[in-house]
Amino acid sequence: MAETLEDTDGIKVIDISAGRLSFPSFGDRSAAYQIAIEYESEGLTPTFYVDIVVLQDGRALAALIYLDLLTPFSDSEKERLTEIVAGRMQ
Repeated sequence: MAETLEDTDGIKVIDISAGRLSFPSFGDRSAAYQIAIEYESEGLTPTFYVDIVVLQDGRALAALIYLDLLTPFSDSEKERLTEIVAGRMQ
């Protein structure tokens, strides 16, 4: 996938990985995924993290997207915020 992305404004994508996250269950159904994008810019090689949590409770659907640079978004904060959204969906 990284090969399909072009070098843009001095940013070069080195690697992209994706997978399912271990995450507590919320609502009727839920799933969590993480995409990690390692790139090079100005001699640095940080990783950009995109965590996606999808919830279904009855007919209500929600997708939460957590973004962070260098380290993944805090698991405890992600769970806390997801629990708030799940509670409002009931």
